[in-house]
Amino acid sequence: MNYLPLSLTDPAKADLPLVVDRFSDFYRASACLTLDMAYNNARQLARPDRDWLAH
Repeated sequence: MNYLPLSLTDPAKADLPLVVDRFSDFYRASACLTLDMAYNNARQLARPDRDWLAH
């Protein structure tokens, strides 16, 4: 599972993290999370990169 920043209005600011799963030759989007949900999930593994995941 990977998070990709999804910008809907301003290209410089992520509106939602798009949850994607990588397969052998493609990626499949499975969900959109709030920024807080993605931050909490990322914090469980390691300190997140705050460039786009800021709240």
